[in-house]
Amino acid sequence: MPPVEVLATTESVEEVRRRLEHADITDPRECALLAHEIELLEHWASLLKDSDYAAMGEGLAHFARRCAHWLARAAEHCRTPG
Repeated sequence: MPPVEVLATTESVEEVRRRLEHADITDPRECALLAHEIELLEHWASLLKDSDYAAMGEGLAHFARRCAHWLARAAEHCRTPG
């Protein structure tokens, strides 16, 4: 059985993916919740990068960074008039 970090990371990535699919990026509360989930994913991915699951950790860390970047760009776009 994989270590708890692998299971937690898998659940975390699923939660980020679900929130990305259904997020209302004009709602600051939803954006804050999504940002929190992305931070959790980054945490779990960093733990995997120092284990036998390093490749999985690297890939999910990259995914988390891309999600954070997308969320920042979306928030910036929503604040820009026009």
